[in-house]
Amino acid sequence: MKIHQKLKIIQKATGKTQSQIAQEIGVSFATFNSWINQKSNPRMKMQNKINEMYLEVTGQKTIPDEIINAKKELLKIKSLKYKNLIEMIVKNPDIQNEIILKLTYHTNKIEGSTLSEAETASIIFDNVSIPNKTLIEQLEAKNHQTALIKMFDFISQNKKLDEDFILKIHSEQIHPFSDGNGRVGRILLSAILLKENYAPAIIKQEEKQLYYTYLNKSQTKDDYTQLEDLICESIFLGFDIIERKTRQ
Repeated sequence: MKIHQKLKIIQKATGKTQSQIAQEIGVSFATFNSWINQKSNPRMKMQNKINEMYLEVTGQKTIPDEIINAKKELLKIKSLKYKNLIEMIVKNPDIQNEIILKLTYHTNKIEGSTLSEAETASIIFDNVSIPNKTLIEQLEAKNHQTALIKMFDFISQNKKLDEDFILKIHSEQIHPFSDGNGRVGRILLSAILLKENYAPAIIKQEEKQLYYTYLNKSQTKDDYTQLEDLICESIFLGFDIIERKTRQ
């Protein structure tokens, strides 16, 4: 496959603009535009970089175990710094609200919400109704907030994560979600992490296509390396919120 074809696949898979991809590669927009329109060819160093990006976004890249294990070890070190992470979150409104906002905004955006982060904050914290936005996506924001608060309370009481918990979150807390399984899955992931004294995983909406690609790869090819790597990075984002807020 030629370089310009790989660049088009990268752009489609990530949903990013030419300028954004050019910045990631480390070239100007004009240079990138010249490559994708077959007006010039990148040097070998840049071709290698493009090939690496192509393998990553198409789920063909395998991340070495030592890299994954190193990230897991660093996350464990971060976890050990806190005696009781869920208690800290529940007792600190600034931390809890920031985590709720990030989780709600990104998870709903992944499922197709058109709300901005600022609009999401207005809805869930100020009970504001946003004009020109659908009622369903505004309800989904409020209901996701409710589900997270319920989950935090559940974990803080050291209750068991079982089928009853999943059904309760699904049916009582995040209805109406027309496609709730993805959101429930991400809430459950954060619940499991908090249960083990790790920060919630903030899977960013910018990673949507990669997230779905890696999920599919784990299910069809039994290769979890890229999904594990993405989740590790998402947990780091959760710890970043906690560390930043505790320094303030």
